[in-house]
Amino acid sequence: LFVDAAEALRQAAERADAFRSIVFMGSIGGGTGSGVGSALLQHARDIYPACYLLPVVVAPSLRSGRGASPLEAYNSLFSLAYLDHFADGVIYTDNDELQGGTTSRGGFEAMNQRLARDLASVLLPAPFDSSTYLHGHLLPQSPPGVPHLGSLPRALLAPDVGALVSGACPLPRLKFLELRTSLGSPGSAASTTEAVLAALKAAPPRDPRQRKILTLAVHAVVRGCSPAPPPKQSEGHERRRRNHQRQVMGSPEDLESHLVKALRPSHAQPVLDLLPGPGGSTVPHSCALLLNRTLVPEKIHHIIRTAAGKFLRRAYVHWYEQHGVTVADFESAFDAAGEVVRGYAAEG
Repeated sequence: LFVDAAEALRQAAERADAFRSIVFMGSIGGGTGSGVGSALLQHARDIYPACYLLPVVVAPSLRSGRGASPLEAYNSLFSLAYLDHFADGVIYTDNDELQGGTTSRGGFEAMNQRLARDLASVLLPAPFDSSTYLHGHLLPQSPPGVPHLGSLPRALLAPDVGALVSGACPLPRLKFLELRTSLGSPGSAASTTEAVLAALKAAPPRDPRQRKILTLAVHAVVRGCSPAPPPKQSEGHERRRRNHQRQVMGSPEDLESHLVKALRPSHAQPVLDLLPGPGGSTVPHSCALLLNRTLVPEKIHHIIRTAAGKFLRRAYVHWYEQHGVTVADFESAFDAAGEVVRGYAAEG
């Protein structure tokens, strides 16, 4: 399986004009990518050292008795060590998040749909036009005589994974991110602000131990922003564009103020990408927040405690030893995961 995956990755890289980033996806609890995914992540770092590597990982449930395997804590521990060492950023979620904190009748299909929707909100290519904001700045107009990119067929703006990682991970060691998304109301003039506020509401203010969650950085991707209408000869284009932008979505400064007021990031100002939607009044606005906060390290701490409880009794350790994993490998994985928790604790 690893050989096939590595070969598929090589072929994708050779077909690309500019191979700049790789987004991985898998579970870290075992059975759906924790082993092969970790090996492929290391392989990608070795073969494509200049690429941004952004794994999207699903961790086991934090609730006791809901795990499918007694080895989940160990598998997660080893995967976390690889993620910390080789990834540039990690979008981290777990089964509890995907199930909405309750038992869902939708099962895996509903969980997969929710994860796909969340990832599309931040990674799906967007239509490109001159009113598109990226990373807090308005993209420049096309030079005279050059066709406007927004008028070209199928003109799409691919997500810049490097910019996403840079905006949400101001320090290389602090790379574990939450992804919170929401949809606004279709056709509403205030739907962009509505989507931002709903995404902020979806971010819990306290961790599982009821401690206040601290925010280090945030990168917001807001979609559905209507482009400005073509200017008339008698009016300045910039003034018309800004007035239109405020009417349909509010100013970037207003949206940024909502992020600062709600999250109070300590390490960097929020980065705000404003992207147009596919068009039409029936398309809702969306907001995706990549949050670098102390919530994920608290969940990692829970995995460490669970794994340590088993390891002290040497429970199931022989299953790994028969495949060449040593006690030193376990200790190294504990140290790597512990460094993640200690790194965030030092900043908090």
